[in-house]
Amino acid sequence: MRGCYLSSRSALPGEPFAKIQALGNDFIWFLKYVDGEPPRHLLADIPLLCHRHRGIGSDGVIFWGPARGNVYPLWFFNRDGSAAEVCGNGLRALCVAGRDLDLVRPGEVWFEISGERFPVEAPQEGNIASVGLGIPHIPRTGSLFDDVREELRGMDGGGGLIYVPNPHIVVFEEMAKPEGEREKIAAKLSALLPEGANVGFVCACGKHRLNLEVWERGVGRTLACGSGAGAAWAIAIDQGLLEGAGTVHQPGGDLLVDQRDDERLWISGEASLIFTGSLPWAR
Repeated sequence: MRGCYLSSRSALPGEPFAKIQALGNDFIWFLKYVDGEPPRHLLADIPLLCHRHRGIGSDGVIFWGPARGNVYPLWFFNRDGSAAEVCGNGLRALCVAGRDLDLVRPGEVWFEISGERFPVEAPQEGNIASVGLGIPHIPRTGSLFDDVREELRGMDGGGGLIYVPNPHIVVFEEMAKPEGEREKIAAKLSALLPEGANVGFVCACGKHRLNLEVWERGVGRTLACGSGAGAAWAIAIDQGLLEGAGTVHQPGGDLLVDQRDDERLWISGEASLIFTGSLPWAR
């Protein structure tokens, strides 16, 4: 199946939304289709809506639009209102929650974000969903590569810069650093890129498992990051630390990561609908 549709739940007064999550990485998904681009008044309120104490509380916000052929446009925004190139956990959560809300039929669904298309496998039942992220790109030259490499030289395990397509800097650790120290390192490394970067701290556990903790640009420390898991796995494969498909463990749970014949990084793990609601204003 390739298709999504709105159900009678869109008749909720005001602005209907769903709170959804994947491995604790949570999102506000606005259920009405966007006409052209997300409404400005909602974009302006993203930091408030995402606030853990004064709003709904989430790591990000998702808007979607009607199909163009068999592809549905999506817009992802981080907690601070900045746009994201992709959100693997958000895509997985959207499909599982969308199925439960009768908005997404099980099967393969395609979404387009910033001109790039991503396949998602929505489950027939259960809460395990898979998404194909972009083909990983690991820079080998250039000023950004040099700047990141220079910073990583002073760290015990090295790491690397990668795009999937979100920019990520992966830091390998022989021993896990305290959270406060990680936060300072993440801020320094993210600032090396003009658009910022997600920074993941990784410990390898054998040839098929990684432990990962990510500081996301525009969010901060998160329970899980889908593209971050893909980035950590790809850099570990590139540097000979892993062999084949592997499990990436994060504070929110586990993701299975592999690279299929289409060369995309695929991530698979749990996701669910938390609740639905309606904001007291409409477009």
